[in-house]
Amino acid sequence: MIRSLEVEGINNRLDGKFEFNEDLNIFTGANEFGKTTLLKLIWYLISGHFEQILSEIPFSLISIKTDPFSLTMDRQKPEKLIIGLNFPTKQTSQVVKIDPETNKITQNGIENVSKLRKQFADVSQESLFFPSFRRIEGGFSIGLRSTAHSEIAGEIRLLSSTTERLLAAISHISDEVSTDKHRFIFSISTIDIAELLPQKFVDIYQKINRLQSQILANISKEMKNKPDRDKVSEIYQSDSLN
Repeated sequence: MIRSLEVEGINNRLDGKFEFNEDLNIFTGANEFGKTTLLKLIWYLISGHFEQILSEIPFSLISIKTDPFSLTMDRQKPEKLIIGLNFPTKQTSQVVKIDPETNKITQNGIENVSKLRKQFADVSQESLFFPSFRRIEGGFSIGLRSTAHSEIAGEIRLLSSTTERLLAAISHISDEVSTDKHRFIFSISTIDIAELLPQKFVDIYQKINRLQSQILANISKEMKNKPDRDKVSEIYQSDSLN
């Protein structure tokens, strides 16, 4: 579980500390307040997308606390970032050098981040991230190589219908942003929900559907025999209890 998030200088204007509940947490605010940025930041932190944070979100300090770990990113200078990762029994940190002109991690910095990410992956839990049900907000970067991009684009063009091409492109974007344990959900359907839910919840969902179908069938049958209202009510209550 995510316990808290502390930020300074997000988008050069947002400072704050947020404590989270175990069940439901809601960000509210006017447009351009930073709600999408905070959601994106949280997912990038828990999924290890440290380079994307640097390229997409201006900040001075970020600190997140979860049950298995706590993580701090301190932008001490334009060319220097310190990433600290604390576990219950171990603490580690890496100095990451940044090119101040491009705001990208140098080659030496990439190696340090990779070392940190390997330790992070061992304790990181799973997550599903739904950025928006209307459209993708917040400018998520993919970082495709040009050759890989052209190959995918060629495959997509071979598909027959516009719908197929759209679904293939959406699936590709989701795969590129996702990691082994952390899935970026670009779009969702009823079939997707069934696949994402643990099997025990799928079984419950199917049982509920069967029960509803049975109740409706029984009510329709009795209605044809013109029962009184009390009898229809009894049928519904009896089937619900069973």
